[in-house]
Amino acid sequence: MAMPAKGLIDSGRAELLRLRRWPAVWVTLGVWVFLAMMFGYIFNYFSYKTGDVGFSNEGASTASIFAELLPAAVPDVLLQGMPMFGGALMLVFGGLVAGSGYGWGTWKTIFTQGPSRRTVMAGSMLALSAFVVAVVLLTLV
Repeated sequence: MAMPAKGLIDSGRAELLRLRRWPAVWVTLGVWVFLAMMFGYIFNYFSYKTGDVGFSNEGASTASIFAELLPAAVPDVLLQGMPMFGGALMLVFGGLVAGSGYGWGTWKTIFTQGPSRRTVMAGSMLALSAFVVAVVLLTLV
């Protein structure tokens, strides 16, 4: 049985609207960007400027620290930081989104009155996926 495209798009747009207006989303996004900057660049920058190769670099030379600060190292720095905090933050975000819909009674109302369950859940997953892609692209910028 095919899922109606209009219902899926409408459900995804409604979920994106809810996510855009929800402060917890912006806090999660801010924490993500802060941690990416902190672990990806700020620690390395201070290690390079002070010459101290402490806990974040563990004996790396200043030339290798400088190489990690250059734009060519962005993919490596991004991939090194994602497992540390990215997955955990997105798991928390997904829990917030699904749990808030349950706690606020939104899921119960939608499942009893609105479009089919699959359309609503697929629209929610579509919006969450779009948000995660947007956050990763913002991190690359």
